[in-house]
Amino acid sequence: MKSLFRIFELSANEQRVVLIIMLTFLAIALLAYELRIHHSAIKPASATQPKPSATVVQTVDGK
Repeated sequence: MKSLFRIFELSANEQRVVLIIMLTFLAIALLAYELRIHHSAIKPASATQPKPSATVVQTVDGK
């Protein structure tokens, strides 16, 4: 059983590599999250711009 836990015994260089990889994955995940949130927030704002109504009736009597 003790030999199974030896996989967690890492040298200082190996610990640095694991830490750099984990921080890189975390940064990528946060960046992807922010892009997804901001992209979906911008889309509805541009879709809510007022458009001219096609049902407006203009009178021709000159009044």
